[in-house]
Amino acid sequence: GDADFLFAGEPLQGIDQPGLLMARQIHLGDAPVITALAYSPDSKLLAVSGFHETLVHKADGSGLVSRLVGRAQRIETLQFSPDGTLLAVTGGSPALFGEVQFWEMGKSRLISSTTIGFDTLFGGAFNKDGSLFAFGAADNRARVLNVKQGKQIMRFDAHSDYVLGATFSLKNDHLITVS
Repeated sequence: GDADFLFAGEPLQGIDQPGLLMARQIHLGDAPVITALAYSPDSKLLAVSGFHETLVHKADGSGLVSRLVGRAQRIETLQFSPDGTLLAVTGGSPALFGEVQFWEMGKSRLISSTTIGFDTLFGGAFNKDGSLFAFGAADNRARVLNVKQGKQIMRFDAHSDYVLGATFSLKNDHLITVS
């Protein structure tokens, strides 16, 4: 039915009439899905989720900086570290595994990839100094990783449903989660 299609307009080629558009039908199954976006702290880079990858663009639209390909099919959250040197990617492959990736932005190099659980991860955030990273999961738990080691240092098991977001308080003395 019509609910499966998006109708978009494109300028007509060879006709000099601003605002005159040609209707084009796009099947929604073919349209790219963006599930996460993040600007770098200096606003010079824009990270955009893709299928098994994150594309890092110059924020002014002048070009692609890097293509970061990982294992996770679906990227749920992108988060730059406070100093902008790292990009954390959380996601996973539904019903298979969750993954947190840490990328060094200067070299577009994967520093660590940590597989956690049997389903997708959500809503990651760095603490103020970038040494810790918190996130939620479909297993009803929130976790905190040590960024340098990629090791879990805390797990919070008190939720009754998916944990869709996690962050640190302004003083970095509390973990705040959303379910």
